[in-house]
Amino acid sequence: MSTESRASNITSEEVIAYLTENPEFFATHTDVVDQLNIPHESGEAVSLLQHQVNVLRGRNTEFHGRLDQLLEHARDNDRKFAQTRRFVLHALDATSFKELNAGVERSLYDDFGVEFCALILLRETPVSGVRTCRILEANRHIRSILTSSKAVCGQFSDAELTWIFGHNKVKSAAITPIAHGQQYGILAVGNSDPAYYRSGMGTLFLNYVSEVLARVIPAIHDDTSS
Repeated sequence: MSTESRASNITSEEVIAYLTENPEFFATHTDVVDQLNIPHESGEAVSLLQHQVNVLRGRNTEFHGRLDQLLEHARDNDRKFAQTRRFVLHALDATSFKELNAGVERSLYDDFGVEFCALILLRETPVSGVRTCRILEANRHIRSILTSSKAVCGQFSDAELTWIFGHNKVKSAAITPIAHGQQYGILAVGNSDPAYYRSGMGTLFLNYVSEVLARVIPAIHDDTSS
């Protein structure tokens, strides 16, 4: 018989008899008291005791709500840490620009669920497996983005987004320069929703991974040119 079925078979008289035989029940089960609705005869006025009970119940509900929020934030932070860790490990494990590009895309698409991403290296000579561009050419298309020292989010011109992503499906983006002493390239993530990436939204992750890439890229000596 289920717990619900057993409870439905208990009569009021049985409950009264049990509580009469166990007068200390609520003293030893204080967590049950705040779940009970006990009327207190005091006319139209609310007794001080009842008021205190109501206040404590409200605080208890608020406390549990805040605790749930803290736990959810903690779980979200754990997920973000694990995702970021995998991104960094993919970058560190890369022995070629092809592997680096594949690792970046795999992490952004699979772990972070981005809709579009683009890694562009600024080099005079092309390499296989990743898009490369001369800095003079890049300046003609995205000069304002390259001059930024941090990630920028929001809506960019159609010409800029089309040049970065190679198509016109992206309507908003978050773009970060990859630089450490010199300019190595850019990393961009995009979305078809114009409001998905907004000016002023947090860019901590993009700034962090761009710093990682800026230190990984110079260490890769890839002799395979396209």
